[in-house]
Amino acid sequence: MSDTFSPPQLPVEQQKFGPDRNDPLAPLIATLPHEIARHRVLTSAEAAAFCGLSEDWWGRMHRAGNAPRPIRLSGRRLGWRIGELIDWLDQRARES
Repeated sequence: MSDTFSPPQLPVEQQKFGPDRNDPLAPLIATLPHEIARHRVLTSAEAAAFCGLSEDWWGRMHRAGNAPRPIRLSGRRLGWRIGELIDWLDQRARES
């Protein structure tokens, strides 16, 4: 796996998901070192978009056990680490 992976970035005004434009930490998050950035947690909607899937399809894959294991953020909220999503996508690409 390459240490130089960086997901494509749209201009902030075109981003559907991702850091809140009003979040004062957004510029800091964008400049995190690679190993720290891999630990960033995405919501279900962000994880689905990151993987190029609809939220409905992402939910089906998760319920069927075909998506990476999520982190429970609260009683009803799940999150996924970017690094685990990247590894999962790489594995799926190798298997196809």
